[in-house]
Amino acid sequence: RYAIRRRIGAGGMGIVYEVDDRARQQVVALKALRRRSGDDIYQLKREFRNLADVAHPNLVSLYDLVVDDGDRLARVQCKYVSGKQVDLRRILEGNA
Repeated sequence: RYAIRRRIGAGGMGIVYEVDDRARQQVVALKALRRRSGDDIYQLKREFRNLADVAHPNLVSLYDLVVDDGDRLARVQCKYVSGKQVDLRRILEGNA
C-alpha cells in the first residue's frame, strides 16, 4: 500500500516517513514505532485516540491507526505537510 519516498525524522517513539499511499492516492506522513512493546503500542493508540477528533489549524489531520498485534507492528498515518525542517528543541530553548 505504501511506497516510501524518504525518511522525514525520528524521535524517541518512532520514525516518520514521507510515503505515497496508493489506496488514498496521495502523499502522507507515516509514523512507525521504533520499539514494538505492548506499552509502546498502547501509548501510540492512546495518542491517536486523543488527537483523532481534534481539528485545529496548527495540527495535522490523522487518517489511520494500524496495529497488527500478532507481528507487533503499529503505525499512524496522517496528513503530510511540506516545508522547511526546523529544530524544535532550539526554538523552545530560545536558540533559534
